[in-house]
This record gives sequence, C-alpha cells and structure tokens, in this order.
Amino acid sequence: MKIKDYIFYGIIIAFVVLFLASAIVFKVFNVEILPSQFYGALIGVFITAIITAFLLRGQTEGDEKREKSLKVFETQKEKYNNFISEIWKIWDKRSVSLEEVNDLLRMVSQDIVLYTKPKTVNDILQHLTQIAEYANCKESDSTDEFSKKIQEHIFGIINSFLFSSIFS
Repeated sequence: MKIKDYIFYGIIIAFVVLFLASAIVFKVFNVEILPSQFYGALIGVFITAIITAFLLRGQTEGDEKREKSLKVFETQKEKYNNFISEIWKIWDKRSVSLEEVNDLLRMVSQDIVLYTKPKTVNDILQHLTQIAEYANCKESDSTDEFSKKIQEHIFGIINSFLFSSIFS
C-alpha cells in the first residue's frame, strides 16, 4: 500500500477513536451497553450487505440478459435485412435464376432458421420452392404474369417474417 493509504486509514481510525472517546466522556453512550450497541450495529451492517449483494446480483443478471437479447436482436435484424435485400434484388430485375434461389435457400438454412420459428421457416421454404419453379423461365423477361407470381411469393415471404415477429 502507499503512504497516502496509510495516512487515510490512520485519519479514519483517529476520528472513530475521537468519536467514541467524546461519546463516553460526555455520557452519550453508557460504557456498559456500548458492546451490545456495537454488536447490534454490526448485525445491521451484515444484513444490509447481504441484501445489497442480492439486489446487485439480480440487477447484474437482468442487465446481462437484456444485453444478450439486444445482441441477438441486432444479429437477427442483420440476417433478416440481408435476406430481404436479396429478395428485393430479384424483384427489381424481374427474373430469377437457380443460383439465386440456391443462395436464398442457403441463407435460410444458415441464418434465418436460427432466429425464426419452424412454421415461418416452412412458409418461407414453400414460397422459395414456388419461386424456384420460375427460375430461368423464358417468360420471366416478357410478361407481367411472371412478375405477379413472383411478387405474390416475395410478399408471402415478407408477411411470414412480419407475422412471425408480431405474434411471437
């Protein structure tokens, strides 16, 4: 320890001794009951320390749980946003290839399945299966019917996410 620490502790002890001596001299405390008063104060300190420890432990666990949930939510949001942005790329170009569908299936199996309920994953996979049927389709560049079919499944996937997060 440093000399400053010894001086600080020495000053504290000196004040405690000075307080006790003045309390006894001026008969604030009776010498006969002073040990029982110290014992009662000591018990109060221990009870307060135990209650404080329990409260701090509970608060710390709550903070850790909240922080963990926040990290999971941020990761989940990032994965969902990546997946949905890939879906919108397909929508923007109005065509889909088997490679793109495979990439979406990989994203679902690696990223989305970890954070989503099984029913939602099944809904997404059904919509992706339907989209895969239109992959490399010759009609895809020329007709609005293709766009409507793809749009229906893309919105179905987004609705699956929406209903999964709202009603969970």
